Amino acid sequence: MTSLIDDLEADHARFRRYIVWFNEEIGKLAAGGKPDYLLLNLLSTYFAEYPDELHHKKEDIVYTHLADKVRNRRIKLHNLQEQHLEISKRANRFAEIVRLIINDEELPIGEIVEEAASYRDILAAHMSGEEEALFAPARKLLSENDWWEIDRAVGDLYAEEINFDKARSVLAIEKSLDQYDR
Repeated sequence: MTSLIDDLEADHARFRRYIVWFNEEIGKLAAGGKPDYLLLNLLSTYFAEYPDELHHKKEDIVYTHLADKVRNRRIKLHNLQEQHLEISKRANRFAEIVRLIINDEELPIGEIVEEAASYRDILAAHMSGEEEALFAPARKLLSENDWWEIDRAVGDLYAEEINFDKARSVLAIEKSLDQYDR
């Protein structure tokens, strides 16, 4: 029943691929060149919306179940839920910066590059931390019954909390990115 972890890991692999593109475009900007603003807009919008709408909520469910299991063990779980809030804040800030640039606002290049690097670094560290402190222990410690409960909770999440219009929009962005000529 670890297919949810497989899906989350696939998301991380996709995020890493997009981060490479993000770095390339920010590198062009830092070097005084002209980045692909359409691509930067797609990436920043995707990172501002997809993780919060679909990805982090599922991780939080796994985190809650795993936290119950490891209370009496010597496994340290980082507070991933607090990190999700920080990542969301930074992703939304960078998406706003990209929107300002597209609307011909003049912003200091150094500030843009610094904001991008900060977001990239925190996201990369966060994903590595999740893979080590959440995904691997979840595979090892959660029982088949736990996974059934997690699947039920994810189903409830979809039924009660997911904004399907927003989810469709974000998945359309993901499809555009996956078809992007790179």
